[in-house]
Amino acid sequence: FFFSSSSLIFLVCGFATMPIRYDEVLAEEYISNIDEKEKAALEKLKEKVDTRGHDDLYLLKFVRARNNNVDKAAKMYNKAQEFMEDNDFEHLSERYTPFRGPSEYYPAGFYGICRDGCVVGHCAIGNCDGKGIVKTSPANELFRYELWNAAYSTKLRQLQSIAEGRIVDKLTYIFDLEGLGFNHFHQPFMTMFTGMCDVVEANFPESLHKLIMLNPPKIFPAAFAVVKPFLNESTRSKFVFLGTNKAENFKKLCEHIDPKWIPQRYGGPVPDDKINVSFGGDVREDDFLTEEDVFSNPSEYDLRRSECCTIDIDVGEDPTRLEIWLHAAISVSFELIDPEGNVRVKKTNVNFSLTPQVFLVFTFGAGVYKANISAASRAWGKSKTVKVEVKKEENPQSNRAKTLLQAWMSVHMPDHMHLLKESHKNERVDDDDDDE
Repeated sequence: FFFSSSSLIFLVCGFATMPIRYDEVLAEEYISNIDEKEKAALEKLKEKVDTRGHDDLYLLKFVRARNNNVDKAAKMYNKAQEFMEDNDFEHLSERYTPFRGPSEYYPAGFYGICRDGCVVGHCAIGNCDGKGIVKTSPANELFRYELWNAAYSTKLRQLQSIAEGRIVDKLTYIFDLEGLGFNHFHQPFMTMFTGMCDVVEANFPESLHKLIMLNPPKIFPAAFAVVKPFLNESTRSKFVFLGTNKAENFKKLCEHIDPKWIPQRYGGPVPDDKINVSFGGDVREDDFLTEEDVFSNPSEYDLRRSECCTIDIDVGEDPTRLEIWLHAAISVSFELIDPEGNVRVKKTNVNFSLTPQVFLVFTFGAGVYKANISAASRAWGKSKTVKVEVKKEENPQSNRAKTLLQAWMSVHMPDHMHLLKESHKNERVDDDDDDE
């Protein structure tokens, strides 16, 4: 599609995550066909909120998530934008590299296209080492990884829309429950998993086309029967339940997904190690995150109950990624103030029971940031030591998202690969102009 060429080049090579926009021609055609109630609610929402450059298709998702209630849609949208700003969503694709722990051990990824044209996501949650994965990364980085993953899946849907010549803004998920057991109800893991689900639900609503569950434990049907009455018909219609027989599951999967996209673990022809999807597994102890992994020359601060210390962090003009690592014997609170006096990281309680914790911030412009660390009011009586180390990286770049998107195109959109060559030529010309 000629009209989509520039959009595709921008998506893959100008891969910043904000604002969220689909191909303009396709989006306008889609919006023109929604019903009048949704159109009216969408226009009212645009009057109430700062669209921040997002297109109507993204805003429509909030309208639909709140059943055309504009006030509720505006509240949900504003909260989502605040969350994205707090977590530097704008710079995730180009400046953030996920930690190895969630990248390697969180059993999820994207591969294939369903028969309705939607990108297929995989989540083998039953194969996740619940107790191990929470020891591989700081807690807030597991949430940031899910936000990065959501940004990546948004890019895939934008690309798939171009390949289909129509808007394809939802995902079909294969949710594998084989191996689900009591270890998955480990509280830190449950907090992580439900929190990661909330990240997607709250900030990327109306993204599910179909959820195919297979290999459920015996108790699952009874548990779902309790929940089912509370789900509306539209939501219930998105669930597809399969059994535990691999051959039967493959036949049923083929009704929803062309077999050429089905991995071998589900009876298909594609080797599991060829699809850029992690299927989890036991976490090796040497992959647990420890103090030795993150601290090389920490500063130490002795704090008593309710005491606070302030650390000045000087950054230069160049874009900088700050990693502020903390560790202590008991919880503290942390906040970060930017050079203009604005709160960059809201006051947050930090627990160190599993790993050292980190606050990652991208800065643009010179100045002094102030990190405030406080002992909890109900914490220890005697003074305790808090270890702090600030790491800076100027002009951080990450090619992970770009590499994955290009790999996706080579498999799922081979007819569009020539556009990448054109974009690389354009990039070299731009670089030469900059040098001059």
